[in-house]
Amino acid sequence: MNSFINLDAFYHSRGKTASRNRRQLLQQIQRQGSDAKSKRRILNNAAPNIRTRPTSVPKQPQPITFPIDLVYTWVDGSDESWQASFYGTLQRQQEQQQQNSTLVDSILPCRWRNLNELQHAVASARAFAPWIRNIFIVTANQTPPWMTSPTYNASQNIHIISHQTLFAEYATDHLPTFNSHAIEAHLHRIPQLAEHFIYANDDTFFGAPCTPHDFFTPEGQFKVFLSPVSLPKTNPSKMPGINAYVMAQYNTYTLLRQTYGASYIKDLKRPLHQMKPLRRSVYEYCWNHEQLMLYLFNTSSHPFRDISDIDPVNLVSQVGLLHKSAVVGTITSKYYPVTDDRPVEPIFRHLREFKPTPKIYCINDDMKNPTPDKVAKLQAGLERWLPHQLFI
Repeated sequence: MNSFINLDAFYHSRGKTASRNRRQLLQQIQRQGSDAKSKRRILNNAAPNIRTRPTSVPKQPQPITFPIDLVYTWVDGSDESWQASFYGTLQRQQEQQQQNSTLVDSILPCRWRNLNELQHAVASARAFAPWIRNIFIVTANQTPPWMTSPTYNASQNIHIISHQTLFAEYATDHLPTFNSHAIEAHLHRIPQLAEHFIYANDDTFFGAPCTPHDFFTPEGQFKVFLSPVSLPKTNPSKMPGINAYVMAQYNTYTLLRQTYGASYIKDLKRPLHQMKPLRRSVYEYCWNHEQLMLYLFNTSSHPFRDISDIDPVNLVSQVGLLHKSAVVGTITSKYYPVTDDRPVEPIFRHLREFKPTPKIYCINDDMKNPTPDKVAKLQAGLERWLPHQLFI
């Protein structure tokens, strides 16, 4: 059937305006005559006023012109000097604490395993977010091997930030650290960091072309990506198998209720385990807040993830929402956990075949006791089958 059936024909009849569709016109033709002259007369009367229903044109968003930086945290757990510092600090920590509050799942080798994810993460940003101004890599006095290669282009606006620089006046008392929460508490101290920035772990990637609007509003608000899962309202430390991530989320939720009131903070959702847009000024507000600062300082002081840690990034995100510096946003994303009992191949098959490809995704190495073959398969997939590699 012709698409004309969906058009409205407006024409003047006996001094009145009437609406007629194709079927009505055909019925009129049948009533008034089927010869060519009659058909032309009826259609000519209708034709001058035939028009489609108004169609809405998508409103183009206002351009975003402010600079946006990208921050990665990275560690190479195979570095012997780093290992000596790690195990020496862990031993001193265990000797000093009568009751060890360091969470076991925070010192597993998978937290430090380096499969060259960072190089691929940076390449994905180059391919799908070329509007990024600067890329900062926060490390413990380490430099990724690919940045020392003769083929490396040093003009790519990639900057190494040491923990000493990041922790500033807190470096003497709080370093060395192997606690991602402690490091995340100080991201705003990166020299020359833009007010608007995106924070990412080295296992999070861009999977498709993105724009600044995916992460920020034209008015400067940052977008908070939340999962459907609520933050825990009961203390996870009372449950078997304490998870460092869940514990930090619970502590963050409790702190927000204490600070802003239980009636206002009723149900908070967990943040997505993906890259996170943030604002430097909201970080500074939290550090200048009399109560929030105490919890940030406490978290910063722990060399390993501790049972009393908060999640600084989630704290900044939730405070941003409360003060209207942030809005809840949505973005196509995918989380791929890699565990001892889960095969690797389906991850890369999904990334190749699933459409549309998620704009951001995470391949989280959570293998506690992997076989060498499985580690090799994961590394091979990272080298060959990520969306930005196929895009290029």
